[in-house]
Amino acid sequence: MKKLFHRILSIGAILGIVLNVSAQPVAAQEISYPQTTYDCSIQNQISIAECQALVDFYTSTGGNNWMYKTGWLQNTTPCSWYGVTCGAPENPASLKYVSQIILQQNGLTGSFPLELVNLTQLKKINFSFNRDMGGVIPEQIGNMTSLEYLDLSFIGLEGAIPPQMANMVSLRQLDLSTDYLSGEIPPQFGNFPVLEELYLANNSLTGAIPEELGNISTLRILYLSNNQLSGSIPAGLSRLSSLIDLSLSQNKLSGSIPPELGDLSALQNLFIAANQLTGSLPPEIGNLISLSGLGIASNPLVGPIPSSFTNLNHLEVFYFSETNLCEPDDTAFQTWKNTVSTWFGTQVCNYSNKLYIPGVMKYER
Repeated sequence: MKKLFHRILSIGAILGIVLNVSAQPVAAQEISYPQTTYDCSIQNQISIAECQALVDFYTSTGGNNWMYKTGWLQNTTPCSWYGVTCGAPENPASLKYVSQIILQQNGLTGSFPLELVNLTQLKKINFSFNRDMGGVIPEQIGNMTSLEYLDLSFIGLEGAIPPQMANMVSLRQLDLSTDYLSGEIPPQFGNFPVLEELYLANNSLTGAIPEELGNISTLRILYLSNNQLSGSIPAGLSRLSSLIDLSLSQNKLSGSIPPELGDLSALQNLFIAANQLTGSLPPEIGNLISLSGLGIASNPLVGPIPSSFTNLNHLEVFYFSETNLCEPDDTAFQTWKNTVSTWFGTQVCNYSNKLYIPGVMKYER
């Protein structure tokens, strides 16, 4: 679902559509009496330290005003509190531990709660769509080395991404999209050992895309669209042999498209529309035989679409409008074109006196 949602945003960016994304409607808020204190010694499910961390978290994020808060500070089984999941230790005689806190779209307020750092075996956090949280990402978040899944999208985060996040060595999915983050992407992110999905789209990030991101050998999804990233597309991204989705649309990227991207043999979707990319399309893109979606629209690219594109037998969507690219008029290319279900951007190549003429653009063949 998350992958589909981000893909919709990417396609919207390619078509120049401004998407008004709002939270899903929810049921009426449950009614309960406000709770302000809780004695963690009355429960024996988790350690007192972890229990107190939950209590402090509840207080610091306005728990009495949450939309759903069943059980919180009301019973002796914190593992049953709304949104909390506990893990069982190998030794049945030992206490359980908090492993997940899932409270998306639940009316949380305030900045990211530092109390959660004390939950040393926490594996999953989802606070997405809590639009009144905001604040900055604390450096201490890097101490959460057991965390595997972190979703802080749509909560209004501000400021820079702390490089200490790269210390979260167990992280497999990180979503900081659709916030107000600024500054550069930390090059230390290239040190993530097991990260599979990285969503940083729809922020105000600046600077170059770190070449170091190409070191994340496990990465499958990289969404950096709709920021203010500049410079060229790093050729080092071609080392991401597991990558299936790459979205860099709606930035300020310049230079040519690296032919090395043709080495991404697993790639299924490549969206680099609405940048300032120049030159011609590298024939190596035709090596991406798993590609199903390709968006390169709204770039000052020139020249004919390479004949190697006819190797893209799985391509379903191709956007190249608002470029100076053109289609070869040979039968093989036109036959292949008819197999692509969604095609935006039609201009047949014209040749005259060894000049290629796409609109007003000319260059020697």
